[in-house]
Amino acid sequence: KVTKRLSEYVGSGTVLRLRSSEFVLVLSGATADDAEALLGSLHGPGDLDELRGIELTAGITELVERDGAQTVLGRAEHALWQARQAGPGSVVVAVPGRRIPRSE
Repeated sequence: KVTKRLSEYVGSGTVLRLRSSEFVLVLSGATADDAEALLGSLHGPGDLDELRGIELTAGITELVERDGAQTVLGRAEHALWQARQAGPGSVVVAVPGRRIPRSE
């Protein structure tokens, strides 16, 4: 149910469930700032009743030309791990080529 609602919300993006409470959102043509804005809107008031009460913790990265699927997924998962260490509701952005992700 959450995957379907997220898919409707991201429009042309793709939502995949990795684990029971982990999802991948692929936003073609979007920047890390776009992804952060999308996450912010999920926390705000709106019509996503199924998502109310769910605290989102996120690891965000951008795909660059030299990235393979494993590289970009690994970078995003590492950012998610760091966000979880920071606490519920945290967002960490892993910028390709930067050793230390930006955290919000």
